[in-house]
Amino acid sequence: MKRKSKKAIIVQIITVIAFFLFLTLPTIQAVAHELRDSDNSEEEGLAKLPKLESISLSSFSTYLKAIEAFFNERVGAHNEIVRVYNRITFQLFRVSPLPAVIVGEEGWLFYNSPTDGVSLSDFYGQSMYTDEELAAIKKHLLALDTTLSAKGVQFIVVLVPNKHTIYPEFLPDSVLERKSSQTRADQLAEAFSSTSLTYIDLRQPLLSAKVSFSYPIYYKTDTHWNQLGAFVGYQAIMTEVVKDYPNASIPTLDTYSLECTNDFIKGDLSIMLNAEGILPDSKIVLQNTPPMIATELQNSNAGKTIRMTTENSSLPSVIVFGDSFMTALRPVLADGFSTSLFQRQPRVSMDIITNENPDVVIFEVVERYSDNL
Repeated sequence: MKRKSKKAIIVQIITVIAFFLFLTLPTIQAVAHELRDSDNSEEEGLAKLPKLESISLSSFSTYLKAIEAFFNERVGAHNEIVRVYNRITFQLFRVSPLPAVIVGEEGWLFYNSPTDGVSLSDFYGQSMYTDEELAAIKKHLLALDTTLSAKGVQFIVVLVPNKHTIYPEFLPDSVLERKSSQTRADQLAEAFSSTSLTYIDLRQPLLSAKVSFSYPIYYKTDTHWNQLGAFVGYQAIMTEVVKDYPNASIPTLDTYSLECTNDFIKGDLSIMLNAEGILPDSKIVLQNTPPMIATELQNSNAGKTIRMTTENSSLPSVIVFGDSFMTALRPVLADGFSTSLFQRQPRVSMDIITNENPDVVIFEVVERYSDNL
């Protein structure tokens, strides 16, 4: 029989210890708390270990709620233990202990939360819109377009693809082999192809940019595109804007400086795994040359409302409604407008549009949130 190597034995021991701590430390801590003097000032106001006074459905329900409150307040080490367990599992075995994070090839991480939009189920072709759902989305957006056109406002809808749509080659084989020939994005593109709505599907522009650029356009350890990917979106948007506002211009990278550093960033996916400092990533910063640099005038509502200006009154004004993909888009897109209002919310607000009276309204939605359309 082949003997196990010392490294394999050590890995097994560490795993067993980590799992044991994961199971037992919360209980040990809870018991330790109970052994403290009851009049300890640190214990005042905390839930006490409950007792089941009588046997009945109502008393048992109350008891369960009290137990939940007790552990929520007392078992403070639980979250930290989970974080340590996640890090050990990923660092030693390069597997994800979380169903929401997919570990791909060459350090790429992918998002697949079943409770936060639609990701891999759409990739598998398992979440296609029904005819009724598609008709409702189409009716809603066309009605918005008609309303805004009557006000003289240019309306642009932008669909930003999921990371695995642009970089499927880094998905695990078990995921990639289930790729569907059609997704929701295909349904939406077809639905709006013969309408008057300006609908920008960024899948093809970003796929083309991936081939032509020597830098990545999405983060490896984060769900989002980087500034270079956002710049491609900016170009596609301005290609439509100049049709109504010829004083605007389609940007080129010639006027930007590009800095790329390979570092350990705080990507949202690596944070979920508690894997910061394990996987390096490319951080790209684009900086426009003066005088076409937008400055921030307002940052309120916990960063969900941001106003910027270039102080160039010959350019159109814009309101952008969208999701977290606006973060990378905002610094470059604002350079193309006189004033820009970025409103992070999942719906277009006619009240805000009426108050602001912009020239252009952009509705940005990432592929996994296409239900927001």
